[in-house]
Amino acid sequence: MKRFNFDRRFIKVLTDNRIQGSWDMPTGIKIKAALYEMVRTARPGDVLFFYFSGHGTAVPVLKPGQPLRLDEAIVPCDFNLITDVDFRDLVNQLPDKVNFTILSDSCHSGGLIDKENEQIGPNTLRKGEKSPECITRGKSIEFPVIHDIIDLVSDAAHQATNIAEQFFGFFGRDIVSLKFNHEAAKQKGLLGLQPHEDKGILVSGCEAYETSFDVVLDGNSYGAFTDAVVKVSMGGYVKISNKDLVTRARDILKQNGFDQTPCLYCSNADLDADFLGEVA
Repeated sequence: MKRFNFDRRFIKVLTDNRIQGSWDMPTGIKIKAALYEMVRTARPGDVLFFYFSGHGTAVPVLKPGQPLRLDEAIVPCDFNLITDVDFRDLVNQLPDKVNFTILSDSCHSGGLIDKENEQIGPNTLRKGEKSPECITRGKSIEFPVIHDIIDLVSDAAHQATNIAEQFFGFFGRDIVSLKFNHEAAKQKGLLGLQPHEDKGILVSGCEAYETSFDVVLDGNSYGAFTDAVVKVSMGGYVKISNKDLVTRARDILKQNGFDQTPCLYCSNADLDADFLGEVA
C-alpha cells in the first residue's frame, strides 16, 4: 500500500483464509460486485487495481463449424466463474483517464481480458525464445471437475442439457458469467469484438495454457509469480514500467526453475507506462 500510495480506506479484501478481521468470502457475486462498484465510482486520475491469487480454469467453447476453443476464467470459492468476457465488460465501462490494472496469479490467466492487446506473450516471443509446455499441477482446476461438482450438488443443474443451463440452474441467470448468458453479452455489445487498444492492463502469472505455481516455505503458501512481482516492485526502483515489471518477473521465475511465463496485455501507450501509475 505504501509503495504505491494506496489509501487503506479504499481497499477491499475478499479471502477464504482464516485470518483476523472481518473479511468477506471471495464468492463470484461478491468479487464482481466489488469490481463493478470500483469501476462505477472511479473518477479521472484514479488508479484501480485488482489482485487475484487462486485457482484458474479454461472454459471449453464449441461452436458449430469451428474448432474447440478454451477461454480463460478465475475460480471463486463457490465455483461461480468470472471469465474473460466479464473482465472485458468491466474494462469497457471504465471512465476516461482511469488506470485499471489486473494482476492475476492463477492458471490459464493469459488473455483474461477478452480481446485485449498482447504485448508480452506467446504470440510476441523474442527470436530464439520458446514457450514452455503446460504443466498440469499448481493452481489449476480443470473445467470438467467444476462441471461435475456443480452437477453433483444441484438437482436443477443435473437436469441441464448444456453448460450454460447448468450454471443458470445453480447460480441464477443474472448471477452467472456473461460467458454463459449470450443475450446479456449481446446487449452489452460484447459479441464479435476485435482486438483493440483501451484502458485495461492485464499482468498475468502465466500463458493461457500454463500453470501458475504456488510456493510453500516455512508452512506459508504463496504464488511464485506474486513473490517475483513483489521482489521486482520493491527492488529499489522509484518507478517501473509495466513492460519491465513483467520482463524482470519472468527472469526471476526462470532463475528459480519455475516453468511458467508471465504475460502483459495492454495498449501500446501502457506498455512503457509506470506500473500502477496515473494515466498521462
